[in-house]
Amino acid sequence: MISKLVNVLVILGNNCNLTFMLNTQYLEQIDGARKDHNLFTVGDLLEMQNLKNNIFLDPFSCLISNNVRIGIGNIFYSNITILSQEDSIVDIGNENTFFPQTCIRLAKSANLVLGSNIQLGDGGVLMRLTSDNVVRLEDKSRLIGGVQIIGSLTCGIGSQILGQIVIKNCILDGGKDSSEPNADLRGAVLKGFGVADSLRVPTGKVIYGHGIFKEDALENQSFYHPLPSTEVSAS
Repeated sequence: MISKLVNVLVILGNNCNLTFMLNTQYLEQIDGARKDHNLFTVGDLLEMQNLKNNIFLDPFSCLISNNVRIGIGNIFYSNITILSQEDSIVDIGNENTFFPQTCIRLAKSANLVLGSNIQLGDGGVLMRLTSDNVVRLEDKSRLIGGVQIIGSLTCGIGSQILGQIVIKNCILDGGKDSSEPNADLRGAVLKGFGVADSLRVPTGKVIYGHGIFKEDALENQSFYHPLPSTEVSAS
């Protein structure tokens, strides 16, 4: 339950505090509009924070459809939008991070399934899924730097999409995550800027695109992240 008065403390410098008071009437208006549009209320989000350790750093700027399933320990920064039609599925796992300007919209019959320990942003992520599109992001995948998804996508474990890339109908095979020293064992990577359409990137491979991404540009990730050389002393 939201208390009758919510104090929002704004700290201006070290010695000047300014407190705004939101009374129950204003909160009822905010939550009433959310209910009319099938969104979680501010109270719903705070309850998820208390019961499931999901953190909403600015619940007033998080607009999330009330049919979205949210796991445990996720972090939502400000300006997050996740809008899902009644017959769409959005299933969010655990300990994912949604950075500011993440905007996800699903039309009827579209599906989005997120595993755990996934990073959406920094730099914004835009996802616009039409009917029957399916996006599956597996554990420890990362979408960073202005990625736009406009069709089906599968990101395997540890895979990454880095940069202002428009994605549709792609498969990135899984592998180890980005902390793996041997880059050729990591999940697949797309990086750069441009359009990636109907591609499959194998484990340990990367396409560094500038315009239209093509499979003939596949490279080993170790080209960009070689293993540290080791010196072997003579016996």
